[in-house]
Amino acid sequence: MKKTMKYFSMAALALVGAVMTSCSNSSDFEETLTQPQPASGDKVETLTASVSMAGGETRALTEGGVKTFAAGEKIAVVYKNTSGETVKAESIALEAGDITNEGKYADFTVTLTNADKTQNVTYIYPAAMAGEDGSVASISEQNGTLESLAKDMDYCKFSGAWDGSDLPTGEMDNQLVICAFTLKDCLGTSDITSTITNMTVSDGTNTYNVTREAAAGPIYVAIYPTSSNNINYTATSSTKFYAKYVTSKTYAAGSWHNIGLKMAEVVSGKFTVNASGDKVFFSKGNLRATTSNNGTNWTWSIATNQWDKVGAAAANTSITANKTVSTNGTVDLFGWSTSNTYLGINKTNNNNAEFVGDFVEWGSHADVTKNIGTGWRTLTGNEWYYLFMTRTTTSGKRFCKAKLFDTYFGVILLPDDWDDSYSLQHYNETAARNFDDTNIKNKISLEDWNTYFVPQGAVFLTCAGQRNGGNVVNAPNGQLHYWSSSKGDADTGDGANANHMRIDGSVVYPNTGAGRCNGFAVRLVYPIK
Repeated sequence: MKKTMKYFSMAALALVGAVMTSCSNSSDFEETLTQPQPASGDKVETLTASVSMAGGETRALTEGGVKTFAAGEKIAVVYKNTSGETVKAESIALEAGDITNEGKYADFTVTLTNADKTQNVTYIYPAAMAGEDGSVASISEQNGTLESLAKDMDYCKFSGAWDGSDLPTGEMDNQLVICAFTLKDCLGTSDITSTITNMTVSDGTNTYNVTREAAAGPIYVAIYPTSSNNINYTATSSTKFYAKYVTSKTYAAGSWHNIGLKMAEVVSGKFTVNASGDKVFFSKGNLRATTSNNGTNWTWSIATNQWDKVGAAAANTSITANKTVSTNGTVDLFGWSTSNTYLGINKTNNNNAEFVGDFVEWGSHADVTKNIGTGWRTLTGNEWYYLFMTRTTTSGKRFCKAKLFDTYFGVILLPDDWDDSYSLQHYNETAARNFDDTNIKNKISLEDWNTYFVPQGAVFLTCAGQRNGGNVVNAPNGQLHYWSSSKGDADTGDGANANHMRIDGSVVYPNTGAGRCNGFAVRLVYPIK
């Protein structure tokens, strides 16, 4: 350890300045030498101390996972002066000769003014991470590379009491958690890391935004330690938006984590669904199930586009019994899901009693999640109502009827932060307005949809029709029906009815009862906590 102290003579400094000024030739060259002078009575000290990395093996952002001191870097010293003010001073840049033990130890020199040696002092390395008041610089904006985090962001810290008149020798602890992310699709079959241009990590207190060029991974993100935190992740490629939610994660300071995430593809808009402020993302399209062996096996999926629908075509019209069809194809109109009806795939001939029992969640059923991944759920009836009738949005607009691309009738749900950059008509409307070209004034072109609605995360609920037994009615327009997970208000589970969201030409019914045997569309959501 090395501790030295040097005192500057103010008189000597002034004399040097006078001598240098007198030697100049005023006829050829004139220069005024200004020497920074402390106020009269200030005590300026140049001190040298030693620091090391805690344990000599602090995990951090260098390639080998060990944080080291580097030549050219500075150490910030944050201290109280005798006036009670917090002051940040930066050391002289470290030189190779100051650093020993493979970069784990360093001697540094710093100049302090009027230091109050009864108060603790703090070291922060690198100095660029320390604010003028001793706070830590923001790490909310990052670029996802190991190189930039190691050089500009990762930091370690020491706080301690003065050693008499000398700065203390300190062991510096790493303050951050380093995460190396590899991202895959919802089933983990395709690596999407190289397509990602933006990623966010949010633990409920801090949010970290990564902006990068699409490139091979991992994506490196520095975060503050967490203790049993729920964490939301989102990621964006040029055409897709993904989300992931995990619970109760603890990450200790100084740790390194290689994290693989299976991400669900969702619509990017955030929607509040209750008075507690819980939010959701919507799936990119309606739920569907496809069979090639007349119902012996079903493959579940989410429609590619928000407006996609099967309508009055196989297999919607070919259900012969519970889980079976006479014609292979895709079903996207389901009875209310119970254990007796295989997630609503059943020909009921308007017999609600075949749907006896409690709700079976589409989004968490094993047969569904093996195809679309985990984390999905169905909105409750009250949540549908809150979306349409109660939630507060930036623009005051929550929904409107529309026709997309001169083809698809439906309703546009506007996200909480919709900026109203597109002039919509008849929004939040509950009065009569049929789904036809005369009444629907919002006619959205593909170009406008991609320009105004997709970037903000608007959701389109398509008029997919209604199945009664083996017949599909009200298609391609006429009425809009989406199931909820809620029983009807008076339903005791005897198969009478369940609640759904219905919009037709006369009125909006965001939470109303219907016979369980009716085949309605299902739109899953992904939670944001």
